[in-house]
Amino acid sequence: RQEAERERVAAAAAASAGVAKGEGRAWMEAAKAGDTGTLRSLLASNPRLLGYRGQGTSYSFTAHTALHWAAARGHVDTLRWLLRQGADVGAGNSAGATALHAALANAQPAAAT
Repeated sequence: RQEAERERVAAAAAASAGVAKGEGRAWMEAAKAGDTGTLRSLLASNPRLLGYRGQGTSYSFTAHTALHWAAARGHVDTLRWLLRQGADVGAGNSAGATALHAALANAQPAAAT
């Protein structure tokens, strides 16, 4: 019963961001993996993903955007693609850190230039 309630709340949180929970998880996983092709496909079907912060998934605790994840993992090509799509370079996560901070905190200087 508690699990069902947790799932309902998670689905509602994702929906409030205009994203289905599974879609949001796939978006974040693709950003972490540097999978620009999957990101491109997902964004074409839902432009709201660009500012998505993991609502309704286990990714919500950081409030990272895809840009944060790409920077933190050093996926420079994906990072540049996200920026060309209009990702907000100044977006802060739950701690107020930007993608630049995420790159530097994870020893990814190439993603910080």
